[in-house]
Amino acid sequence: MHDCLHPRRTLIGLLLAVLVVAGCAKAPEPLQVATRLPQPRPLPNFALQTAGPTPLTPAALRGHPTLLFFGFANCPEICPTTLTTLASAVRRLSYLPATEQPLILFVSVDPKRDTPERLAQYAGHFGGHVQAASADAMTLDALTRAVGAHYALPADADPVRGYAVEHSGQVYVLNTAGQFMAVFSPPHDAAIMAADLRRLLDGSGASP
Repeated sequence: MHDCLHPRRTLIGLLLAVLVVAGCAKAPEPLQVATRLPQPRPLPNFALQTAGPTPLTPAALRGHPTLLFFGFANCPEICPTTLTTLASAVRRLSYLPATEQPLILFVSVDPKRDTPERLAQYAGHFGGHVQAASADAMTLDALTRAVGAHYALPADADPVRGYAVEHSGQVYVLNTAGQFMAVFSPPHDAAIMAADLRRLLDGSGASP
């Protein structure tokens, strides 16, 4: 007796195997509020000023996810509220390995008043996950343009008299390669952001 397989039975068996594998594969969970980019985008080269001895460059953002938020230290409500929410969201992910826990980068769009030293003190109010930096107008313009953020200082901005700065309320998610991969639009909720971040980080691979 020849031990051979019937072609039709072989085809049916293969189809059943494919269906079983497809059924077992877990579909990615949908995001609740975050918007994922079709492909991660690299950021332009930059050097941000911090209270440390060396500038913060794109290389420093690689190896861990980052939540990028633009604002200014004199911001009365949006900035402290958002940073508090972001710190809460990151704490909810403290069970993740250290390299998967997001860092928060607060970039000031008010370099006239926000010195690196002042920003370091300001960031300290929100916990160790927050790092703050400043930059010149050219660097800020390039970085905000790359992620679609907006900011505007009044034409007569006078540090002595005081002034407000217009800026976006979005939070920009960078993957472990330092690429822009998703955005959170306000209003922000720590629990929902943490859940979406976990889903984003499950598939946060860098683009080729």
